[in-house]
Amino acid sequence: MIVGSIAAASGALLYYQTSKEANEEGLEKLKSILQELKAAYIPIYVRSYNMYVNSIREMKDKKDSKEFVQKCIQEQIDTETSKIDEEVCKQFEITVEELSQMIGMYEKDPDVVEMQNLIEENTKRIFEEKRPDFKLEYPDKITPELYFEILTTIFEYLRYEVYCRLRYKIRENNGKLLPKDDIMATLNNINVEEIRKEVITHYDITIDADKEVEEVLKNVYYTHLSEEGFDEQATEVYRHHEDILKKILSLDLASSSDLKASKLEIHPLTGEKRDYFDKEWIKKIDSVPDDDNE
Repeated sequence: MIVGSIAAASGALLYYQTSKEANEEGLEKLKSILQELKAAYIPIYVRSYNMYVNSIREMKDKKDSKEFVQKCIQEQIDTETSKIDEEVCKQFEITVEELSQMIGMYEKDPDVVEMQNLIEENTKRIFEEKRPDFKLEYPDKITPELYFEILTTIFEYLRYEVYCRLRYKIRENNGKLLPKDDIMATLNNINVEEIRKEVITHYDITIDADKEVEEVLKNVYYTHLSEEGFDEQATEVYRHHEDILKKILSLDLASSSDLKASKLEIHPLTGEKRDYFDKEWIKKIDSVPDDDNE
């Protein structure tokens, strides 16, 4: 684990100059890396918390068992976060040693200090049998119940777009089935973040302009992940969506009541049936996919 245990590094990276511009550039890069690490660390800490609490409850000798379990959990956290460090560093084309130097260089920056403190505090929380709290921000209105309703609606909207676009393209192809590459291209051409924004607006939820809805929903997910039954419900929502989507993509439209055309052609937000002659919609279908699209 680089973050949370790093001491000030002596010296600095050669390619980080002492000029103000270079320092600012290096700091911004470090902040981006720390955000990636934070997102990747959260599931590890949530799993570790659940494992620790369950293990302690199952063992009879509390004093000895706590010390043993704490040691095992800490070793697991260190192993998993070290692996994450390597993966994220590779993503940013630096080494773990270079990341260590960067943290040492900017150790007094408020964002770097906050990340260090979050790791240390949450490690303590685990062993105090308290749920991890990474202070993730999202609108108070999004309760766990509303989160699942929003997630379900987003998936319904996505399936609606996939089905209607495939049907339109098949019709344009004289009723012939589409090659697999064309089917996947149709799926990849859908701007999922745009769908998320429409759904969030539909539920009268406002988020900062510089934040993506995907990030906000992840914050909700990670905040409640350690709560009983939450992860199981999330898994079921995703599984249900993927099962239906696979059948749509394979054009297996007769094996499930969820795949009736009368249902799939209805816009989940407006309740209106798809107009296959809508010029703006057709233009969107035929547009070149956005490189940033997910």
